[in-house]
Amino acid sequence: MKKTVIFILTALMFFSVQGTNANANANAYEVGNIIEFGSQNWLVLDVQDGHALIISETVKIIGPGHYNYILLDITWVNCSMRFYLNNEYLNNFNAEERLRIRETSIVNNNNPWFGTTGGGATMDRVFMLSAEEVVRYFGDSGQLKNRPAGMMWISDMYDSARVGRDDAGNKAFWWLRSPGALTNLASAIDANGVLWLYGTGVSNRPLGARPALWLKL
Repeated sequence: MKKTVIFILTALMFFSVQGTNANANANAYEVGNIIEFGSQNWLVLDVQDGHALIISETVKIIGPGHYNYILLDITWVNCSMRFYLNNEYLNNFNAEERLRIRETSIVNNNNPWFGTTGGGATMDRVFMLSAEEVVRYFGDSGQLKNRPAGMMWISDMYDSARVGRDDAGNKAFWWLRSPGALTNLASAIDANGVLWLYGTGVSNRPLGARPALWLKL
């Protein structure tokens, strides 16, 4: 009888610990939390259907550092950065980690202010945020849908939320996948958190990026 009681108590303690660990892991994937995945830190932006949308916590010079190697008319569909992120960058994760990264249908809208073509939808496992997603996840002052007359960028009360920092803690520029005002420009977030919808040249000097992906929980 004594052995039976000890066994039951031990089993209860085991399942209690397992339940606590499960809850702790689930709670880690809450919007606004920082998690570790693939030996780097990520910010949780959204959680849906057993997956979390995460973005690199820090800005890094990823691969070429350009949206595209050459200055030409291009969209996210064919740019160098997309190819790099879904090949060489993706392969930096081990096999088990890659299985958790969901291939997702990515919407590439036209530039919301200038109408420049976004190039159509893509299937990606790693991507950069669009201008619409930045506004959705970092704060919406209403300017994206209601452009102030003559403005080329959005600078509002959410600038500080959009500021990206490199590993040294310095403010840094980061690319978006949305097109700029012309087909050889891409939108971006500057070092002060300003959303540049006019964009910058796709082949400009190596600049930072914050890869994003949907992670299976």
